[in-house]
Amino acid sequence: MHRTQIYLDDEIYKFLEKEKRKSHLSYSEIIRLNIKSNIKNRYSAILNRMEKVSGVWDDESQSPEEYVDNIRRDRRI
Repeated sequence: MHRTQIYLDDEIYKFLEKEKRKSHLSYSEIIRLNIKSNIKNRYSAILNRMEKVSGVWDDESQSPEEYVDNIRRDRRI
């Protein structure tokens, strides 16, 4: 584990105080849990976007590489 120091505005500090009283966790643990949750949510969002576009070329008669080659054909020197 690494030690670091951060500055918090009043709004965030008040939130942490409330969370500390409710959860009986340290400020550090609350911050770590929130960061981990944020990372997990971002990772899930990226996976969801990738799943939405996966298979986009399944119905095409040509591969993405062939498509790019075809549209560039008239631009070759």
